Amino acid sequence: MVHASISLGAVAARRVSSHVEPFAARKAFPISLRQLIFFGRDVNRDKLVTAGNFIRTELPVRLAHRIKDLEVLPYVVGSNPVIKPVFERYVDAFERIRTYPVIRTFEDNLQFCEFMKGLLEEHLVIIPLLARALQDSAKETPASQLDAFMAKMLRSRISRRILTQQHIALSEQYASGSFERGAASDRFVGVVDNRLCPAEVAERCARLVTSAMIDEVPEHEHAQLRFDIDGNTKATFSYLPEHLEYILFELYRNSAKATLARHGDHACEHPISTTICESGTDMLIRVSDQAGGIPPFDLDRPLTGSARLEVFSFVNPRTFSSGQSEVERLAATVAEQRAVKGQMGLGLGLSRMYAEFFGGDLDLYSLPEWGSDAFVRIPLVVGKQDHI
Repeated sequence: MVHASISLGAVAARRVSSHVEPFAARKAFPISLRQLIFFGRDVNRDKLVTAGNFIRTELPVRLAHRIKDLEVLPYVVGSNPVIKPVFERYVDAFERIRTYPVIRTFEDNLQFCEFMKGLLEEHLVIIPLLARALQDSAKETPASQLDAFMAKMLRSRISRRILTQQHIALSEQYASGSFERGAASDRFVGVVDNRLCPAEVAERCARLVTSAMIDEVPEHEHAQLRFDIDGNTKATFSYLPEHLEYILFELYRNSAKATLARHGDHACEHPISTTICESGTDMLIRVSDQAGGIPPFDLDRPLTGSARLEVFSFVNPRTFSSGQSEVERLAATVAEQRAVKGQMGLGLGLSRMYAEFFGGDLDLYSLPEWGSDAFVRIPLVVGKQDHI
């Protein structure tokens, strides 16, 4: 296979390579939601300083792996003009974190948190750029290969953001005195909500989607959407609110647009239903609509097996809007998702990745001429007896 050469200049390339190679040879340190919670339940200044230095040394390892992946992209992808700025941003972040001074005090750690906030903001544009490059290359490169690359980039991005945002949140909670008052450690441990209520998240996302449809489907701005939420509406569990919000917002968004397209002003007669169930090991959420089902990509075959997987593809042409030329920020949160105009092909694929990240899954089933059912399963971190 011919690979693209992403040029930074000969001298710069040699310097980068000499630094990247040792980090790329190291394995990333795995994390679990349980580890995030238990570490954050009893923090102090020294532990946060140690955690800050862990982030400072761990992120270059993860970035180095992605830099190597970018270096061996197929030529048709790597030669795309948008890949070079992506590569340069990864290298820049790698170098800036790699050369960041050792964190010695809690005050140093707070400065490091501000530094990392800036980097998180700067990198919001990367995944949309990659998505555009993959779309441009979809005709010349197998979709499975492009999807695998994009999945790897997204999974790595999720892990880096979780590590960084968790550390920033814990540091800020400690600095504000929340742990001393017991407020933070009782419910929020960094970015983890120990009593996250899916029903409340669903209600919030329903309101956001209803508002978003006014802009996205202006021809039906006066139509009323109906969202029904039933099952165990009092259930709570430990999870990242940002992830569940993104999953439900995207599922609602797709169902709402399809419902309005099929039923127009009679949309309220065809509710989008959410059922919540807590088993002994999982939180289960089903989102059902009556929007006619998902049309097969090939009308001669049913939406089963591999065809269903195309719904979650990052490069399937159906998931991209046409004429979208502006660079957009990655919709990694509901607020960012609402700001994105049109679809970039990331929605359902990224939703499934969020569900799978801590061992869950997201699957979608279509009932032709009736509607669709989406099933979200998220493992419970601990049982109720642990009062987490």
